[in-house]
Amino acid sequence: KHFKGTFDGNGHTGGSTSGMTMKFEETKNLTANGYWKTGYTFKNWNTKPDGSGAAFSNQQAVKNLTNVNGGTVILYAQWTPIEYTVRFDGNGNTSGSTASMVCTYDQMCNLTQNGFIKEGYHFVGWNTKPDGTGTSFMNQQKVLNLRSTKNETITLYAQWQAQ
Repeated sequence: KHFKGTFDGNGHTGGSTSGMTMKFEETKNLTANGYWKTGYTFKNWNTKPDGSGAAFSNQQAVKNLTNVNGGTVILYAQWTPIEYTVRFDGNGNTSGSTASMVCTYDQMCNLTQNGFIKEGYHFVGWNTKPDGTGTSFMNQQKVLNLRSTKNETITLYAQWQAQ
């Protein structure tokens, strides 16, 4: 008596995970996850795509996932969105500060309101490069997915215009 275990990336970006054949009453480790998803880390496997079924850790030792001879059990990857930091640089400011913030991948995030001051200038927005040649953002703009690697930091530089 045996059954098959197959793995579904459940929205994955790339990679693959080989299926496996198991005998009844035999304990076997699940195949290691080989899927990846941009902006996410692998959480676990689940018998339901939405995560509401039985959960199994990566390479967990399992036995008798089904009682159907020749049956197939599909395990679906579950994903956790990464968090990244947005850091603000005054770029020549004379006073003030703007606190860094943490954003979650695939969730809109309002940039922190500018708190920097530069005498004789007014603030005109943020940019990914100090000289303003990168990507520009307005004060408190809603942003999405500025980074896709866990705990990565992006620095936004204040942009100034003479008064």
